[in-house]
Amino acid sequence: MLVDLHTGSFYRTNIPQLRADLSNQQVADFVVLFGDIPVLHSRGNKRSLRAAAVRAGIPTVTLEAGEPMRMQRDMVDVGVKLINTLLAKSGMYSKLGLWVKPEPAFYDTAWVRTNASGILFSRMALGDEVKEGDVLGAVNNPISNEQVDIISPYKGRILGMALDQFVMPGFAVYHI
Repeated sequence: MLVDLHTGSFYRTNIPQLRADLSNQQVADFVVLFGDIPVLHSRGNKRSLRAAAVRAGIPTVTLEAGEPMRMQRDMVDVGVKLINTLLAKSGMYSKLGLWVKPEPAFYDTAWVRTNASGILFSRMALGDEVKEGDVLGAVNNPISNEQVDIISPYKGRILGMALDQFVMPGFAVYHI
């Protein structure tokens, strides 16, 4: 078994989540051992460590959590809990505890992109549930003071998002 630990990419953040190829039964069985964490179905980049390991018959997931280049103790605590749960449920580590019902698996996700240039100001937080039509945030043009709302075209949960920053048209801002 293999767990590849990651954060969000630069200038983005993620809720703690597993990325896993749920079409592979070994991987789907492996995911259950982590307990309470959302799972995003993804085969991943075919040249990634995760994809290569799965092709070699090794159940592998990527654990994504938080922001890059920052020490986020709450994200570290979540990661430690998940790894301890994995170790205990797979019989490698004995620890008493109550197992909770796993979080949902997400089979269909998409990035919402901005159509404007300016400074992103998010109104939603990482992990929030959203409905189609909700205002996720706004992009303010610092020169004209024009504000363009970013409207959710989807119902779902914010799995990842850009940090408030300068953005340009086409920039991925919310992963739902």
